[in-house]
Amino acid sequence: MKTKIHYIRGFSLIELSIVLAVLVIFSGAILLNLKTLKEINQAKECSRNLFMIKQAVNNYCQDNSLPYGTAVQVSDLYSHGYLNSNDFLACPANNTPYQNSFTYGVNPVCPNGIANHTCSE
Repeated sequence: MKTKIHYIRGFSLIELSIVLAVLVIFSGAILLNLKTLKEINQAKECSRNLFMIKQAVNNYCQDNSLPYGTAVQVSDLYSHGYLNSNDFLACPANNTPYQNSFTYGVNPVCPNGIANHTCSE
């Protein structure tokens, strides 16, 4: 009686290298997307921070009947309760703090000058 010998066939080196190359390409695309998403989220967060500061300055000046062009110190906004915490007073891109004084009627700007980091209305 003849016995059949079963050979266990694995993957060839070419098949393994093709799969590895495809995985490298996909992981590279995912990493690039994550970096872009991080930048988009930082721009949105910076815009929200600037808008919140603008609203606090506007409310403070309107409540105190101050004219356009009045400089408002951040310490005034804190002491009168228009700002509650200082955790958002820095650009999230590299934690550069915003200025200490804002002008009523002028949109606050990001200290980094990064595109899309603007006060959204």
